[in-house]
Amino acid sequence: MASGTWATPPTQTVGGSATAADQNTIRDDLNAAFGNVAEVRISRAANQTISTSTQTSISFDTETTDTDGFFAATSPTVTIPGNLAGRYLISVSVIGNSVASTRGFISLVADGNKWDQNITGNGSGSVGVSTRMSASSTIQVAVFQASGGNIGYTAQLELQRTAI
Repeated sequence: MASGTWATPPTQTVGGSATAADQNTIRDDLNAAFGNVAEVRISRAANQTISTSTQTSISFDTETTDTDGFFAATSPTVTIPGNLAGRYLISVSVIGNSVASTRGFISLVADGNKWDQNITGNGSGSVGVSTRMSASSTIQVAVFQASGGNIGYTAQLELQRTAI
């Protein structure tokens, strides 16, 4: 059973006993409610070159966790599966390999909403939000930097469903 999918609850009569299938249904629903959280953890492990004065989407290249098929390798997009609309906690961070006069921002776009955060003087930046996500909506991360040269960035994105 996919996270967030609820089975029809089994019915029993007084004095009757639950079948193995009924017990498995109850177990699966409890796991979905309390144990199996829909989540994804991906990163850009290899430096991605971001040209100066150009906003560039991060193409993630490493998947650590993906419980429900949110992510396709080397894609800049995370997609909410059709049955998993709900409230999500999204956290993303980037680290540049050069800090010389780094000015810019990290941009998180999720379900049509956009959050920007400045990249600090040490070349890093992060954004964290809790937001409602529609089924089949997408999440993208982009970096803009204006250092006057190219900078390589690594990134991490974590997404966790916190409510239906």
